[in-house]
Amino acid sequence: MSLGLTFVIATGGIDLSVGSILALVSVLTATFINEVSANIYLAIFIALTSGALVGLINGFVINLTKAPSFIVTLGTLSVYRSLCFILTDATPIYGLPESLIDFYQGDFFRVPRSIYIFAISILGAYLFLTKSRIGRHLQLFGDSTMSARAQGISLETINLITFSLSGLCAGMAGFLFMVKTNSGDPASGVNYELLAITAVILGGANLFGGPVSIIGTLLGVILIGILQNGLNLYGVSTYYQILFVGLVLIISGSKGMKSRGALR
Repeated sequence: MSLGLTFVIATGGIDLSVGSILALVSVLTATFINEVSANIYLAIFIALTSGALVGLINGFVINLTKAPSFIVTLGTLSVYRSLCFILTDATPIYGLPESLIDFYQGDFFRVPRSIYIFAISILGAYLFLTKSRIGRHLQLFGDSTMSARAQGISLETINLITFSLSGLCAGMAGFLFMVKTNSGDPASGVNYELLAITAVILGGANLFGGPVSIIGTLLGVILIGILQNGLNLYGVSTYYQILFVGLVLIISGSKGMKSRGALR
């Protein structure tokens, strides 16, 4: 989810609905698997496609209403979460095939498959951001809207691309969460958007938009993991962990705003 949010934040936008997209994708994919007995590859395809489509809806609504992405995704956060509970009657979907669970828990050359998925995701995001024209346009648009428009870069197109990518990454996260917990849980992913955004900001991104770094996001994710693991080792309650993450976001975000002001 942090990878997807990196693209959105590069343009000066924000996607608060990624946690709800994770839950919605896990519910939709689990339902589909139980209905048609889908194999692992079809399940991944359904998860990625549904996540990208939901993200595309975010971008389309932002373009249609001209409202800030913060407002739109705050609304869709509730809409997607409500859909999860409506579709499942607030009951998790269990009974997934063993092949899905084995896929996540299995290994390749004694390295867990989840590590390969993580590494491929990091590499793909890095190449897209640094080597593709679209990736460079995303950062240019967040850094200087006027310069981007002068080069013919459309805000509407940028919104559709970035929010689709954010939804795609949240969809993959939803699939991994589903196979890890062996369920499509409508209550999953709560407050995950806070963790994902904090990781991106810790990685050096600025909420105003501009240049971002996939490696920075990776380091931000690692720092959040270290923080959570440390708090778990000390037996700190989950409620206090959310508090600490919120404080980290405030501190890192305020430093980013100060540096932006200094540049101005």
